[in-house]
Amino acid sequence: MSGIVTMQDFFETTLRPKVRVDGGDITFAGVEGDRVLIDAHADCAGCPATSDCLRAWLETELSRHCGRPVRVVIRKQLPYFAR
Repeated sequence: MSGIVTMQDFFETTLRPKVRVDGGDITFAGVEGDRVLIDAHADCAGCPATSDCLRAWLETELSRHCGRPVRVVIRKQLPYFAR
């Protein structure tokens, strides 16, 4: 369990602020097996690059931090009025 907390702390203090600078937002949704679940909000929810570019960057950074390969799944959370 401590690995999850450490990963979440790294996500919240290092990765999330870098995304928020550009008007997007991502939140740590949890871990399922070997997958890290990330919810995309704001500009990230509608951006076509989220699925490829953002996912690849997050996988690289989280894998480096954890010292093992990490798979990221991004779930786009469109606002209720855009659905």
